[in-house]
Amino acid sequence: MESTKMDAEALREKLVAVREKTQEAMKKIEVPKVEDLRMLIEDIRQEQTEAKYHPDRRRLESVADFFAYTEEEGRKFFDEVDRSKKGKLTLDDLKFAMKKRNLPQSYAKSFMEKAKGPKIFARTITWGDFQSVMNERESTMLRTFNSMSASRNGLLKTSDVKQVLEGLGLAATDENARAMVRHLRGSSEYSRQGYVTY
Repeated sequence: MESTKMDAEALREKLVAVREKTQEAMKKIEVPKVEDLRMLIEDIRQEQTEAKYHPDRRRLESVADFFAYTEEEGRKFFDEVDRSKKGKLTLDDLKFAMKKRNLPQSYAKSFMEKAKGPKIFARTITWGDFQSVMNERESTMLRTFNSMSASRNGLLKTSDVKQVLEGLGLAATDENARAMVRHLRGSSEYSRQGYVTY
């Protein structure tokens, strides 16, 4: 029994020694001040926020290329619709273009009103007027398309196009959505299956 008592006593002494060493070591650990931790957290948040808004150079170049392409195509469309070749579009020009593409002619009036802006009595719009609406709508469409197609591999169907029309403030009927899909479909395999890519 006595040897067990001694072993227990030795063990107790060792535990006390370890506890004292641990307490001394804990005293030496420097705990950061609350203000330092707050500043660190704020720095991390700032870095994360900045990272979200600074894509890599390749992505910026592809976006710039995309908008340059869009502007070029918009100018081609403007010149095609300008039947008088005077650099100005009339409501009749826009209606003709909509009819040619099997789209509702009400789109022509909506577009004309938007392009005229504060010049409510103007009967024509210039390339600058057309371009400002095109740029506004294009960026809205791109954001809408990206938000809708993020989980769909970049493909939209007729019901999705209807939602896009609603988002752009255009007449969003099933007939209009089907007309848009028919017009937008190209020759790709996806298009033949009834989908539209950006």
